Formats: sequence, C-alpha cells, structure tokens
Amino acid sequence: MNNIPPSLSYRPADPAEPVLDISIGDALRAASSTWPTRTALIDGTSEEQTRRRWTFEELLTETEKVARALLLRFASGEHVAIWAANGPQWVMIELGAALAGLTLVTVNPAYLGEELAFVLRQSRARGIIVQDFYRNRNLVQAVNAAHDTLPDLREVIALSSWPEFLKGGEARTALPSIKADDVAQIQYTSGTTGTPKGARLTHRNLANNGRICARTIGAGPQDIWINPMPMFHTAGCGLCTLGALQTGGAQVLPPGYDPELMLSLFEQERGTIMLCVPTMLIRMLDSPSIRTENPVVLAASHARRRAGSSRTGAASARAGREGRDRVWPDRGLSVFDAYAARRSSP
Repeated sequence: MNNIPPSLSYRPADPAEPVLDISIGDALRAASSTWPTRTALIDGTSEEQTRRRWTFEELLTETEKVARALLLRFASGEHVAIWAANGPQWVMIELGAALAGLTLVTVNPAYLGEELAFVLRQSRARGIIVQDFYRNRNLVQAVNAAHDTLPDLREVIALSSWPEFLKGGEARTALPSIKADDVAQIQYTSGTTGTPKGARLTHRNLANNGRICARTIGAGPQDIWINPMPMFHTAGCGLCTLGALQTGGAQVLPPGYDPELMLSLFEQERGTIMLCVPTMLIRMLDSPSIRTENPVVLAASHARRRAGSSRTGAASARAGREGRDRVWPDRGLSVFDAYAARRSSP
C-alpha cells in the first residue's frame, strides 16, 4: 500500500492506527488509569522553582471538579466560550467542558470587541470564561461592553475567580455520558477572505487526530512536549494537548511564545517534542543563547531526543527552508511537514 508512486494523486489511508469510537473524557480517564503517577502537565513559567505540575491522576481529579462546577451554571450540550491565553487553566477547562458535555468555543485573546461579539453571537455562547487582562487590555471589561448585544450570553466567569469557581465542583456528583460524535468544540477560521466560520469538531475528531498524530511521530511516555502554539487553535489544544495526553507524555505549557523562554524550557525540562510554525523556529535558532556544543532539540515542529540525538519532527505548517536547512541534519534532526485545516480537526 505504501509503495504507491508519489506521482499518483491518491494514496489510501494507513490503517495501522485505528480510528477509535471515544470521547475526550474517555481518553483522559484511560491516560489516568495507564499512567496515574506520571507527570501530565507543567506550567511553563519562567521561574523553574515555582512551576506547578500535575500527574495524570491529579489532572483527571482537577478537570472533574471543573466539569461539575460548569454543570452548576450550564446544561450539557450548551456552548461556553473561553477567551484566554495559554495556561494550565485552559487545559483544565478544555477537558472539563468535554467531561461535562459542553461545547467549548475557542476565542483568540487578541480579538477586539467587535470580533469577540461576532463569535459569541454566531456561536450562541451561553457563557464565557475570560482572562482578566491580556497585553494590557481588560478583557472582562470588553465582554461587559458587548454584553447588551449578546442576548444568549448569561454567564461571565473571570479567571481571577478560579478558586471560588472550583469550590462549586467539590461535590462528587455524577457526570453525564458523552458520545464520540457529540460536538466538543467550535473553532473559528481566521477569516482571511471573509467573516470567520465556526467549525464544529466532535470528540471523535479531536481525540483520534491528536493520538494518531502523536503515534505517527513515535511519541510515547518518555517524551516532554514543549507547546508554544495558541490553545485557541487546534494545533495547541488538539494535536499537542490531546497527543501528549494519549501517549503518556508531559506537556509543558508556557504562557505565550518567547524564544528565550522556549529555549530555557527545553534545557530545564529536557524537552523532546515541539509543535511550531517556521517563524517560531527561526527566532529560536537566531538566539545567541543556543550553544552548539549542547544543542537544544528543535525542529520545524516536533523534535525528539534519544541520548542526545533527535529522530523525528513535524510542522504545523509549511516548514520554512531556512529553518529546515539550519536544524537538519547538522543538529541530528529529521524534519516533517504537516498540512492541516482547522475545520477538518485539524
């Protein structure tokens, strides 16, 4: 099957990794059962000593609290938006909404008021979880300013109230049964050639794509994923988060992309896998802090290190020739290009 000449326009799918009839919650519970004490999530802050860490078992416990807290405010099947930058709470809200049977509407934190209002109105979001400030902008204030134009919106939850919000999920009430073909997320296209379009992504879509992508590059429990991709995009919350989750790897999640922070995280956390766009890679390669005698493991997307050498890689978009030429093969890396569309998950 795989010997078909590349000149042909059609190649059958490789059935080696099956498409499973599972929900995101099923994937989370399986990970907690398989690797309960392994690290699942690391808060990628600049201060190494203060980074919080969660095992798979702890991540399941926390996200079940999030799910129960959400169900005190929303009914299973309703749409809830998240407007925030990367952080551990984003992951817990993603997984908690999945366990609660809610459809998570992901919103770019860089959106202006009119863009936010369009997404919330078009998606018929019943609530929004919002980071208080982002790049010196008061996001809660922006939501409140648009509230009168959003008749479906009834709940605004600021992340500054997170401890109080979580208290509502402490009672161990039963969570709903979720089907694989239930819609887990609505992600919006960039709107480059028109208004953004909302893509409805099911649990089956997201769970299988994340796992198959991770398995394709050979990811496993020994891997440390350094994830700079925005969580509102399928690369961040789908391929990285759900890929690491289903292969037992640890995800290090920095609050945003910064080349120096990324290099520090690779060095301190012994990172082996990264998903990025070419510009991110090139900025890291241009950093004077890269030491040729101890090269940080980088690739146009995923890079893996085994006893000092890296074996596989992939890119969330077309790998720039400059980045490819500079990391492979002199840094011991193989670079893979991946092509995807958000509306097809991914």
